[in-house]
Amino acid sequence: MRRVFPLLIATGLLTGSLLRAEEAPTGGHTTPLSSPALASPAGSTLCATEAAPEKPSAASTPAPGATPPNPQPATDDPLTAKATALMNAGSLLSAEAFTALKQKPDPKPVTLPAAATTPLTGREIARRAAAGYLRAGWFFQCTKCGRWHVNLAGSYAIATDTVVTAHHVMQPPENMKPGVGYPILVRGESDVVPVSGVLADDAAMDAIVLRAGVSNLKPLPLGTDVQVGDTVWCLSDPRGERNYFSTGIVNRFVAKAPNDVRQQRIDVSTDWAPGSSGAAVLDSAGNVIGHVATIRALFSKSPYHAPDAKPGDPAATGSPGTAMNIHEAIPAKSILTLLTH
Repeated sequence: MRRVFPLLIATGLLTGSLLRAEEAPTGGHTTPLSSPALASPAGSTLCATEAAPEKPSAASTPAPGATPPNPQPATDDPLTAKATALMNAGSLLSAEAFTALKQKPDPKPVTLPAAATTPLTGREIARRAAAGYLRAGWFFQCTKCGRWHVNLAGSYAIATDTVVTAHHVMQPPENMKPGVGYPILVRGESDVVPVSGVLADDAAMDAIVLRAGVSNLKPLPLGTDVQVGDTVWCLSDPRGERNYFSTGIVNRFVAKAPNDVRQQRIDVSTDWAPGSSGAAVLDSAGNVIGHVATIRALFSKSPYHAPDAKPGDPAATGSPGTAMNIHEAIPAKSILTLLTH
């Protein structure tokens, strides 16, 4: 049985825990690329599953949507400590408030930079990609160990106060205590930026547009002039490997449903993996032509499962060899349909 996983390998995750599984189309194994589960190079803390978990106290286990009274960060790393300080100051949206905003987005106008036309060197594209890149995801209390973690994938600024990422990146982690988490953005290594609003959210498109709690982001222009064979680049954090920059080409355009812009996809050959979800794919002028959505493995032979096998059971003949991976991105022209500008 072939299976589909969100590119988080567990939206965007760093340790690779699986988020969800469903029947996959013929051709292999699809993984949405969100951040690998509870660790990041910035110092997120892993669950100590081998050790006895700490028993959360009443003070460290607030009711859903409530602000925890003086919770302690899981470690002394700057990222977790800064997220904790913002939480204690009441500067972060609660999970409950964020869910409500996703259900009823507020499509305010966005001032977009004009698409660029001048070809750039690879090093300049890398510099611009890094300037516009943010990590996106959750700061949350874990059901397994009671500690606070961050779970992050990629995103990119399209205006000085607006960020786009994959819809699945901003789904609450499976091990988040119900209601006890906060959506966050991270600029650089440890500059935690609050999410202040949702301008648009489309699960079928796998895209969400967020308003950031700052107004000095470095936006990347959106570009729609892209053809098969064009050179493209991607900067992301695959499996927590920070700032991995790769190049490839546009392989093809895929229409999952005819005449439905929400179902359009671009296949490219740049490298990415779980943890890369939501990161921008750039053209030779530094325009965003799409963002990371999934990766699908094409096997050298189809795996064989016993007739009575249950979903998730390993193949009876072992894992088949992977012939190649298909990297799927959400086109910028689809993102533009979500925006008022």
